[in-house]
Amino acid sequence: MSQTQYSPIMEEMRTVCTRFAADTNAQDFRFLPASGPDDAVVTEGAARFLFDSFEAVFFYDMRAGKVKQVLECRIAFPLGKLPVDFSLYDLLYLLDENDFHCYIFPNIHSPEQMRACLGVLRGAIERYREQLSAIGNNPQLIEHAQRRRRKEMLRFFKQDIFSGSMDHPVFGWRMRTYREWYLSRFCSSWYAAYLAGDYRKAAKKFAAYDNKSDYELRLFRFIKTLEAGASYTAVGGETNTYLQTGAVPRPALLPAQVAAFLLAAIPCAVLFALFSLMICLCVYRDALYTTALFGSRMIFGILFCAALTGAVIARRFYRRLLPASLRERLEREQAAVGRSARPRTARLHLTVITCLIVLALSAKSGMALYDKGLVDNRTLFSQTTELYSNVTELYYVTDADAYYLRFSDGALFSCNSYVAQTYVLPYVEREIQTVEHVQEIDGNL
Repeated sequence: MSQTQYSPIMEEMRTVCTRFAADTNAQDFRFLPASGPDDAVVTEGAARFLFDSFEAVFFYDMRAGKVKQVLECRIAFPLGKLPVDFSLYDLLYLLDENDFHCYIFPNIHSPEQMRACLGVLRGAIERYREQLSAIGNNPQLIEHAQRRRRKEMLRFFKQDIFSGSMDHPVFGWRMRTYREWYLSRFCSSWYAAYLAGDYRKAAKKFAAYDNKSDYELRLFRFIKTLEAGASYTAVGGETNTYLQTGAVPRPALLPAQVAAFLLAAIPCAVLFALFSLMICLCVYRDALYTTALFGSRMIFGILFCAALTGAVIARRFYRRLLPASLRERLEREQAAVGRSARPRTARLHLTVITCLIVLALSAKSGMALYDKGLVDNRTLFSQTTELYSNVTELYYVTDADAYYLRFSDGALFSCNSYVAQTYVLPYVEREIQTVEHVQEIDGNL
């Protein structure tokens, strides 16, 4: 991209983080957008702050494994021996063991939610900045924190991933896998129940989990103390994105999507049927009869291509069939992340070209009868031609009500009684006058 363009959510994140860097006199600040090569608008990224002896990173990921649109804070210490970073949860045992507030926020769908959640992370960094700096200047504390992390990852992977090469791509993949698993733990139903104040439900669900971290065990003990009737405000109403997802429920879109699909697929089926008919008539223009004309392969090709093209086209206009209120919610959701619900035109072009190729092949696939012989195109990219002058035997199979022709090369072809009497026998009987009546041919009816 020649000039970086941000989605409204990312623009809000960049503005808030730039102001935060200035307010805290961060030694260095970088806002690093993450974007694929085909993305016109940046929808995820990281804000990195370098302080006295530690680095704080605010990550916003559109999808971290199963977790969507999640904001989190990671802390790294340059003096550490291992290439690991920590969430705030991992370090609270050194900062404040009685802090059980929420510091991971999934389902951020608006700039307002981003601003509110960043305010929580900003407050945590400002509150614990001196302590984090003290940890960053203490190699023993860093080693202790990294040893705890190494122990937790050993339980997760069932092996010590730090004992091998840490430059290998597999190591990076394992670190990403662990981070996605870690985020999923705090973006699940048990944690949402805890934030909502349903401590009994949270404790019951969390008890079934394996590989509990030290922080999770401490939080679990804290939740058990709240079951007696006490309460703890772990997250503010505006920042509880576990409840305020803001996303349009996908089942609500299904009726409009199905209707749009049918409105697109039916006309496509008619157009593709006409195209297939034209191809078939051009390929077999001199044939007396062909099984390709609206045969099973042609019909399958028409229906498959109509369904494929209909699905692509339906995505372009199904929102027009939604109720006004639902359409407005969907448009706000799409605008918030900076992505259009309309697929790229190139996708439609590629689909149409693919369908035309499939239709041409399916329309050509079949057997055609001529006055001098037959042509078999039922095998893809292969054609067999047999002349009636090479017919050695002619059978009528009574049980199947079909005629079989055996040629001099051993090839055996069949056709039903009506087609044979109309398009085959008048020409074959000039070469062979005897029709043998049998009940089966080579064991096959």
